[in-house]
Order: sequence, then structure tokens, then C-alpha cells
Amino acid sequence: MEFQSFQRRTPTINLSALIDVVFILVIFIVLAANFDRIRNLDVTLPEAEATASEAPDAVAITIREGGAIEIGDEIVSRDEVQSALESRGDPDDPVLILADGNVAFERAVWVLGEASAAGFRNVSIATRREAE
Repeated sequence: MEFQSFQRRTPTINLSALIDVVFILVIFIVLAANFDRIRNLDVTLPEAEATASEAPDAVAITIREGGAIEIGDEIVSRDEVQSALESRGDPDDPVLILADGNVAFERAVWVLGEASAAGFRNVSIATRREAE
């Protein structure tokens, strides 16, 4: 009687799929490390070499170091900024943002967005002249 014999096969692993997965993981880790580094960069804002004089009819928004926002001579809360700007005049009037050097850049950009949302088209940020 003849018995059927089975040959033992050695198992193989398909390495191409494994290499693809490892390569994608490496790319993900490298990108995540770069985004973390970019988020922690310190930004030094430049000074202007020449500044224009303030327009007499400009709406002045002052952002103090503690975060207080003044429109003209009136201190307004964060929730009232857009409504206070809408009641200030013509959207063609220039808006000048005066921010303390220690104010978070995010706060100045937020005020800039609120002025744009209120309909003002000419919004600028005041700078100081470079020390000579």
C-alpha cells in the first residue's frame, strides 16, 4: 500500500506589504515631528523703516499688554468689539490697530478679523520706526 507523503513547506512572509506599512509609519512620524517643531517657533515681528502718519478720521483700536481692547477711548469686552466697530462710522474710514509689543499675535489678528467682519476695508497695524 502506497501512502501519500506530504512535503513540509517552509512558511514565507510577503515582505513587500510589510515594507509599505513601515514606510508609511516612518513618513507619518517624520511629518508629525516637523509640525511639532514648527508650532514651537518663536516669531520676531519686524519693525518698519518708514511709517505713514495716522489719518485724522481713523478708528484707533488699542490692545493693551493685559489683553484689554480700547476703541477710541472706550474699553470694550471681547464680545462687544464687532458691534462697537459697526457703530463707529463709515466702512471706508481707516482702522488703525495699535498693539503693545507683548500682546499675543493671535489677539491682534483676531481684532483684524473683527474689523473686517464689521465691514471696514482699510485696516492697518501701527508700527514704530526702527531705531537709528
